[in-house]
Amino acid sequence: MVTEHNGMPANATVILSESGIAMGVRRVAHQIAEWAGKNSAAPLQIISVLNGARPFTKDLRRELDSLGIPTQLHEIKVATTHGASVTGQARLESGELSPETLRNSTVLVVDDIVDTGATIEFIKEMLKELRPAEVRVAAVINKYAQYSHLSDFMVHNLDIGSAPTYSQNGKLIDHWLFGYGMDLDGKYRDLPNIAWVEVER
Repeated sequence: MVTEHNGMPANATVILSESGIAMGVRRVAHQIAEWAGKNSAAPLQIISVLNGARPFTKDLRRELDSLGIPTQLHEIKVATTHGASVTGQARLESGELSPETLRNSTVLVVDDIVDTGATIEFIKEMLKELRPAEVRVAAVINKYAQYSHLSDFMVHNLDIGSAPTYSQNGKLIDHWLFGYGMDLDGKYRDLPNIAWVEVER
């Protein structure tokens, strides 16, 4: 049983506050508007990766609308996790992308976290067949330094290095992020901030 404090696991550490997220979303929206503004006559095609990216997508579209950037939303679900484990392999669970809509269009893939990079690589491979004019990626969190190149726009870059850390039991320690759309064993998606807990592998 997980011991909770203030609505989250007692051993959790908040890494991004609600106000920090809001400021980051506004900054990212301005960066996207600067990029996509040249094509603002046509809607920016947003591919939102469910379920985690839903809050970010909602906030981002609101900011982009205030900046005069029209958007059209597509939602897909790609699975790369099971419980508090990352499988490293991506598969499409639901949703589809329209060739007629996306061909020659400007596309923004919106995700909650770039972890192994498997989700982004999978979606980019899918998009090759649909032939959009340009594709960029926005993420709330980039977790590891080695995958930072996969996110064109990000709210927060954790930039964790590749050197492993171990628990007193000699097990590999990972940091599992949750909140603002991201879950921990199916819970905490509705938290307004982002936290992490140490997980033994």
